[in-house]
Amino acid sequence: MPPLNFTRLQLLGFVGTYVGVVGAAYIYVRRRDPPQSKEAEGGGTGSAETFDQLADSYDSRLGWDEAVMGLKLLRWWVIRQAKGDVLEISAGTGRNVPYYNAGAISSLTFTDKSKYMLWHAKQKYDAQLRLKAEKAGVPVSFALSDAEHLCGSSQLAAEASGAVDGPGFGKEGHTFPAHSFDTVIDTFGLCSHEDPAAALQEAARACRPGGQIYLLEHGRASYDWLNKILDESAAGHHYRWGCWWNRDITELVSKAGLEIVSMQRWHFGTTYQIVARPAATAADGQDNTQA
Repeated sequence: MPPLNFTRLQLLGFVGTYVGVVGAAYIYVRRRDPPQSKEAEGGGTGSAETFDQLADSYDSRLGWDEAVMGLKLLRWWVIRQAKGDVLEISAGTGRNVPYYNAGAISSLTFTDKSKYMLWHAKQKYDAQLRLKAEKAGVPVSFALSDAEHLCGSSQLAAEASGAVDGPGFGKEGHTFPAHSFDTVIDTFGLCSHEDPAAALQEAARACRPGGQIYLLEHGRASYDWLNKILDESAAGHHYRWGCWWNRDITELVSKAGLEIVSMQRWHFGTTYQIVARPAATAADGQDNTQA
């Protein structure tokens, strides 16, 4: 039998199809799972309390999903674009922490509205990034902050000389001066906000002129049959995870007044990888592609 020879594009196509089919099958199976008890699943309100209750088991629940769907690679690409003073909103348990390049950034600030999620992020930082950040002289801070009310006049809750020590992360509702960051990052956070467009507008306010906003999100698909599945299972998924996974991400970005620099979509269009910037600093033209 002659050897099989495939081009790089064909191999990428095969891998993409495999991942997409597996992801779609996973969505279909998972939508049939009955909601668990309120005590076990956090009540699904999307509030800080929901994520406080999910925090301890969050990583173990999501690890297999992200590995199968190639999301770790997408996280790596997004985080490797970070430069200058960096703000990560809705940082959760710090699943992006291992991918930061301390040599490319000037400062790094993690925020979330859940103190227990942020605690886990701090543990990952201590284990995987602290030594590199300290060697590079990069100050790293953690703050309890609501992404929908991000900007204000208060100072950082954490000292600029290093990450917060101890169990607390300052007062809740911490805010930052406008135009404080060169890079703003949100990965899989828009699904959990009550007003995701407001969160994007606040991200734009936090961004300096010439800065960029990097988004990695899940939302509506490119196909009606899959959107039907997402819509039918959205309420149950939100109850379990505090996440609305059927939101139209491009519509939200447009509503927030951001300019899309580039966009790619994966997994039948349900995963969005977007580079954006505040409209006031945007140049003409954009490059949108879909996989």
